[in-house]
Formats: sequence, structure tokens, C-alpha cells
Amino acid sequence: MMPTGPAAQPPLGPQMVQVKTCSKCSKQVPDNLTAGDKCPHCGVFFGKDDTNGKTAWSFSGMTGSARRGAIRLGITLACLAVGAVGWAFKKSKG
Repeated sequence: MMPTGPAAQPPLGPQMVQVKTCSKCSKQVPDNLTAGDKCPHCGVFFGKDDTNGKTAWSFSGMTGSARRGAIRLGITLACLAVGAVGWAFKKSKG
């Protein structure tokens, strides 16, 4: 029986490490953060992750007119909810 040595391993070359940076504060962030997470430095929410194509809705990423529209929609829905509660309360009293 012949003695065997350790199996030949190919030499390890340079390995690719992905570095992510925040687009707002330009600081390096952990590579496990994805869309929907927030920057540990400045707190901005990530709306899209280019590494896996994952996308999350972000109010802070809206432009001026879209943001105003979302605010108007929210106010309208809140007013409708208050009106519905008031109507139901009045209906139950009388």
C-alpha cells in the first residue's frame, strides 16, 4: 500500500467581495442589507437592491408631485374614515 499525501488544492486567488454604499450618505453598509432595510448611518430606506432586483416601496424616494398626491390621498382617506365613524355614531344614537 502506498502512502498518499494531501490532495492537491488549486491556489486561492483574489476573491470578489461586493461592497455596498448608501446613495445618500455614501458610507459603506453591510452587504446583507436589501430593499426595505435602512442605512445604519443616515436612516434612509433602500428602495431597490441591485444585487437581487428586489424592490420596496419608499415614500422618501417619491418625487414632489407623487409625494403631494400620496399626502392628499392619505388626508382624503383619513377624512372619509372620520366621517364614516361620525355617521355610524349618529346613526346608532337616533
